[in-house]
Amino acid sequence: FIERLMDEIVETAIVKSGNNQGNALANMSVDARGFSEQRLELEKNNLLFKLLNQQEELKNQLARDLHDSVIADLMMLKRYLSGDRKLTTEETIEIIDETILQLRDIVNDYSPRQLQEWGLKVGVEDLLDRIERRTGIETALFFAGELPRFPDLVSLHIFRVIQEALNNIEKHASASRITVDIKAARSGQSVFKIIDNGRGFDTRAVRMEADGSHSFGLEGMRERIELIRCFYPGSLDISSIPGEGTTITLSISTAPTKPE
Repeated sequence: FIERLMDEIVETAIVKSGNNQGNALANMSVDARGFSEQRLELEKNNLLFKLLNQQEELKNQLARDLHDSVIADLMMLKRYLSGDRKLTTEETIEIIDETILQLRDIVNDYSPRQLQEWGLKVGVEDLLDRIERRTGIETALFFAGELPRFPDLVSLHIFRVIQEALNNIEKHASASRITVDIKAARSGQSVFKIIDNGRGFDTRAVRMEADGSHSFGLEGMRERIELIRCFYPGSLDISSIPGEGTTITLSISTAPTKPE
C-alpha cells in the first residue's frame, strides 16, 4: 500500500516537473521506500516480540495463581486428611467448594466466557462482581451508548486492560471504591475509564524492572494499546495523585479516516 502511494506521488511529480527532476524524485522514492520497508519490518518484529512476551507472562502468572491458591488449598487438605484431627464431611466439602471457586475464577480470568458469549459489558460486570465478592471493595459500572462491533481480538485487549487496571487497584491501591465508566459510540470515540479512590502514585516515579515488576502492569497495558492500534486509533492516559486515587482512560476511535 505504501509502495503504491509512493509510486503515484512520483508519477505525478514526473509529469509536473519534467524528466530530469522526475528522475531525481524517483531515486528519492527508492530510498524512502527502502527506509519505509525497514521501518515496517522493525515494527513487525517489535510487535512479534511483545506478543511472545505477553504469552510468557500469562504462563508465569497462571503458574503463580495455581500455586498460591489451588495447590496451597489442596496441600492444606492433604495435611488435614493425613493428620490426627480428621475433618468432618462438611469441612471437607467446604474446602473443595472453595478450591472449585478459585479454579473457576482463574479460568474466567484467562478465558473469559462471559466476554465471548455475552460481550464486553457483561465481562466487565463479572470482573467487578468478583472483585467486590473477593475483597469487599465497593464497585460501580456506568455504561452509556452502544459499543461498536469490535473484532474479537480488540474486545479481548480492551477487557485485558480493564482487568489489569482492576488487579492493580486490588493489589496496590488500598481503595474502598472502584468505578468503571464506559461511554460507547458505534461511530466515533469510545472511552473506558477506571477510577479508584485509593492511595494513588507518582506516575513519573514508576520504574520498570527487567521482569516487569514495579510497573503496576502499566507496560502491559501500553503494549495492548499498541496491538489495538493495529485496528483502530487508540490512546491510554494514566492520571494519578498520591493520596487522591487514580484514573486510567482508554480511548478508541472507530470513526472513518478522512482523506487529507
